[in-house]
Amino acid sequence: MALANLRPPCEEAAARAAPETPGCAAHAKRWVLAATVLASSLVFLEATVINVALPAIQQALDASVGMMQWIAST
Repeated sequence: MALANLRPPCEEAAARAAPETPGCAAHAKRWVLAATVLASSLVFLEATVINVALPAIQQALDASVGMMQWIAST
């Protein structure tokens, strides 16, 4: 059986049949990058604030270590 007779996998055939789509415009790429950096920074800041506040939260709620892990993970 020759390799030329083999059919391509269905994913490859679907990709070849899909219409060409243009990429992002140059100005849109900058906004996407800026939004991604901002969102990542906010997540880092929120995690830092929660970790600093955990002892006060634990004391105020008389919470167990398991409860604190749940608070930190959500």
